[in-house]
Amino acid sequence: MSNDIETDLTGFILQEIVVDEVQLERNQPLLTGLLDSFALMSLVTFVEDRYGVEVDVQDVTAENFGTVRDLADFVRAGRDRSVAREAARPVSDSAG
Repeated sequence: MSNDIETDLTGFILQEIVVDEVQLERNQPLLTGLLDSFALMSLVTFVEDRYGVEVDVQDVTAENFGTVRDLADFVRAGRDRSVAREAARPVSDSAG
């Protein structure tokens, strides 16, 4: 599954963001020249829409968006947080 997310993210970056033909390795730095601010916002929107992971401004760091691998880890952790929030949400009583 982890490689599926990495493959998906890499495909999006190569097809939708990077205009030059480039090889993108999963450990290649994204924030040091590959992505400008517009591209980064496109990537954030993709992550939110595709994976249902909420990305706050403070989440856009080199730790989370430094490489495709880092971003895939962030997506997985975000999915885990979403599942935990849903599980903790009280069940509403429609009879009341």
